[in-house]
Amino acid sequence: MNATPGPPVPSALDLQDGPRAWSVVAAAFVAMFTSFGVAYSFGAFLLPMSAELGSGPGGTAAVFSLTTLAIFGLGALSGPAVDRFGPRRVVLVGALAMGLGLVLTSRATALWQAYLGHGLGVGLGVACSYVPLVAVVGGWFTRRRTLAVGIAVSGIGLGTLLVAPLAADLIARHGWREAYLLLAAVSTVALVGCALLVRAAPVATHVDPAPLLSRLRTPAYLRLYVSGLLLSIVLFVPFVHLPAYAASRGAGDVAAATLVGVIGAASVVGRLALGAAAARTGVL
Repeated sequence: MNATPGPPVPSALDLQDGPRAWSVVAAAFVAMFTSFGVAYSFGAFLLPMSAELGSGPGGTAAVFSLTTLAIFGLGALSGPAVDRFGPRRVVLVGALAMGLGLVLTSRATALWQAYLGHGLGVGLGVACSYVPLVAVVGGWFTRRRTLAVGIAVSGIGLGTLLVAPLAADLIARHGWREAYLLLAAVSTVALVGCALLVRAAPVATHVDPAPLLSRLRTPAYLRLYVSGLLLSIVLFVPFVHLPAYAASRGAGDVAAATLVGVIGAASVVGRLALGAAAARTGVL
């Protein structure tokens, strides 16, 4: 007696660009919204933190410098970790690091504790979301890859737009320590949810490292690296010091933090528009 054949098993190519792929985009969007929103709201915490810890704005601003160093430095490790352990475990590590880092920062009595909690904890939390999930989203798409990645990373801009003024409002209501505790709880829950939703890409996205290493030594790559370094200096200084400067000119704390949100709003438009343009004209 012949067995009734079951439904055909979808191939890896059949899964790409489908509903499951877009659920991964949604998880990546929320993860970047949460992690970058928290990290880029630091400008709202600069003055109250420096006043209570007895550190000047310059020394306290180094907390954010260490955070960005960890975000992009550890991204070189979190990306390959996805190939070995899968995106779910990596994002879960990021959720734990983010939550513990914010709790430690909220209880800091010396600046070095904020360096450790925010710089390493939040930095690792964002690093476990950004590079890994961009790679995973790319592996889930062929026809609409640029659009999908653009939507995922637009969570960075929207998170910056909304979380920075929200953080300023929480600080005004509850103080900066309690504000960080609230952000720790919300961000941990959100990132754990994203980890449960994300799935490894059906098609591997890694490349042979041999040609990559040779390209890192080319003049074209060095020019791109230097331009990225200079752009980072221009971009990240306003994230930290713009709210404090606006407050010194008479703006309210929430209104001052909203200026950082304006940067985030422009980022959303830029990422989506430039992502669509890159699909037509090429990245360079």
